[in-house]
Amino acid sequence: MRRGVRFTVTPGNHDGLDEVLDLVVREGIERFCLYHLVPSGRGGYLRDITAQQRRGVLARVFRFAEDHPEVEVLTVDNPSDGPALVHWLEERDPDRAVRCREMLSWNAGSKGGPGIGIGCVDERGLVHPDQFSRHRVLGDIREEPFSVIWTEAKDPWLAELRSSERPLASVCGACPDLAMCGGGNRARAELATGDPWALDPSCSRTDIAAVPH
Repeated sequence: MRRGVRFTVTPGNHDGLDEVLDLVVREGIERFCLYHLVPSGRGGYLRDITAQQRRGVLARVFRFAEDHPEVEVLTVDNPSDGPALVHWLEERDPDRAVRCREMLSWNAGSKGGPGIGIGCVDERGLVHPDQFSRHRVLGDIREEPFSVIWTEAKDPWLAELRSSERPLASVCGACPDLAMCGGGNRARAELATGDPWALDPSCSRTDIAAVPH
């Protein structure tokens, strides 16, 4: 039986990350998943970490992954983790950084994520772009098949989400890392700001790019 640890980072626990990683090694756990907070459901009552703290957390996770290849390491629901990894590698292994950038640009970050490569059917049969976007209902599998809801994309927002030219905030559109992240997590942006096309407030590059966080 494979085991995994899921760790959602917050201001109250990011200092304990190393202890959790030590536990993973000590117990021989096969997978570690770092989750970034999405203010959905009860998560809406929690605060998020700063961009500087996020980069510190990611650096520790990247080092851990490099030191412990026997552990499968994932970071979840923050497309800016990809650019963060590239910039971390640029200082340590430029050749790997180039390859990493190529692979992440091919994958396109959130452009292959919620509403496209990821969907959610809840316990009532309602279809959402992902598990965090229950405020957006795309259809009901009790009324029509999931295949119809998903492929016909009658919801205007879903069609916009799948567009090659998303109406992202200008700071995202001008970011040199856009091809890798695809514009961030749209559920987080909407839940935090009310605007589904606003800057993802958990982007780890925001203060480096001198934009408000």
